[in-house]
Amino acid sequence: MSAAYAQPSLTARISSALYLHPKLLLALLLAPPLLWLGVIYLGSLFALLLQSFFYIDDFSGNIVREFSFATYQQLFTRANADVFIRTTLMAAAVTVAAALIAFPIAYYMVRYASMKMKAALYLAVMLPLWSSYQQAARVAALAQPHAFVGEQRGRAGVVQTGRRLARMGFILRRRRLVGERC
Repeated sequence: MSAAYAQPSLTARISSALYLHPKLLLALLLAPPLLWLGVIYLGSLFALLLQSFFYIDDFSGNIVREFSFATYQQLFTRANADVFIRTTLMAAAVTVAAALIAFPIAYYMVRYASMKMKAALYLAVMLPLWSSYQQAARVAALAQPHAFVGEQRGRAGVVQTGRRLARMGFILRRRRLVGERC
């Protein structure tokens, strides 16, 4: 007499296949972030590279969408080289200063600090990073509408830009001042 076994469910078969083939599991786990990196991040960088070959018309301030090395010629002027050198030196100085501060703190945290002290030092290190991120988000939120309006003013007048912003929902209604009558 042979016992009839029930067929395993689909999830059980998939689970067994992934358990028996760990490289397949690894490929399935890495595929979404690698696709995200390849399409979104690298695609954006490639689009930025292509746009770097466009140039700005000196008279109108509009972007001329023709292939040109004019932007790169402007990049290698004396003024831009000076800015590049100062920026590189400042970045190197900040990196050295951060390393001189960070390594002793990290050594102390690993070797000598209690759990409460580790938590406090971790918070002391991370809190400025979080606050600077929030500050950058606030600045970006404030700068985006101004950049949008500035970009639109090159193509249309102020009134047309205001109407366009109102249609898009950027300008909702007039704000009432304290003591103002409607």
